[in-house]
Amino acid sequence: MKASEIIAASPELKTCLVTRLGGFHLIISYMGAIGYIMGGNGLDVLWQTVYADATVQHMLNGHAYARALRAHFLTSAALTTLLLSQPHCLDDVDTNQLRQKLSSLIDKDGDVNDIQVDLLVKDLVDVIERASVDVAAFRTGKLWINYIRQITILKLFIHAERSGDWDLHLYAISQMIPYLHAAGHTQYAKSARLYHQTMKTVQSVMSEDDYARFTTHGYFTIRRTHHFWSGNFTDQTIEQDLMRMLKSAGGMTHGRKITQSTLTSWVHSFPFTIPICKSIEQFISVNCTSSYQHRDHETFYMWLSAHSPFVYTSESDVCQNSKLRQCV
Repeated sequence: MKASEIIAASPELKTCLVTRLGGFHLIISYMGAIGYIMGGNGLDVLWQTVYADATVQHMLNGHAYARALRAHFLTSAALTTLLLSQPHCLDDVDTNQLRQKLSSLIDKDGDVNDIQVDLLVKDLVDVIERASVDVAAFRTGKLWINYIRQITILKLFIHAERSGDWDLHLYAISQMIPYLHAAGHTQYAKSARLYHQTMKTVQSVMSEDDYARFTTHGYFTIRRTHHFWSGNFTDQTIEQDLMRMLKSAGGMTHGRKITQSTLTSWVHSFPFTIPICKSIEQFISVNCTSSYQHRDHETFYMWLSAHSPFVYTSESDVCQNSKLRQCV
């Protein structure tokens, strides 16, 4: 907001600069909004079957980014599985053919664009929509169906950044704004709305070629490789690369006096040291990745099966959630 005010107050800057909202921190705020909306409705108890109590609180606030993102995705998948496990739900869908399509994608024999226009996949989406309407007839079911939709928006936003889809990027942000308002995240809600409006008119401060590269060729995201799914948030890249190097052992804030010559030497060493580190990793076949050995999806699904939010019992058991009504 401060940067936007500075640019708005300067006639020179308005013609050449545009502020962008960091997607990484927007996701953190959005996951915090989801945790607030779902607070006291069983999501924390569900996650405590896998994660520690203190960790769950950080995840609901959106601060434990990687764990919270993975837990939301697994919970959404478990809820969808539970939704499709209802009697006669998949009678009109050829499940064997769906498994074959999934296997082809995993084996990299299929194309994502072909899957998106596949009639069988569209039939499955229609089945999920109909099942969602059926269970949303009472408040508890409506709350958890709304949760699935919130996670779908989160997936779309990440998909847009990873693939460089500008239109999907703006659409996902527009869908986030009501939930940010409902959770009281007013600063991010206002910033997201201002950012969305500004990006609609960004063409006026860019040349035609730059605008085409920015919106059509995915230059609004940062890529380390030329792979399709390699886009990364600008602010997350700053956190992962620059800030981590600054604050780690041997960086600018640990064990060194910050002088102009030290800063110059430290910054100018990047182009030489980073390729060397990557070459060493490739030579010894070491990849800096994380893996999870426990079967969280099955654990979540078993808990949700025993405490199904899609089964109506009585009016006294229905969750009275005013925060959900604010979103709807």
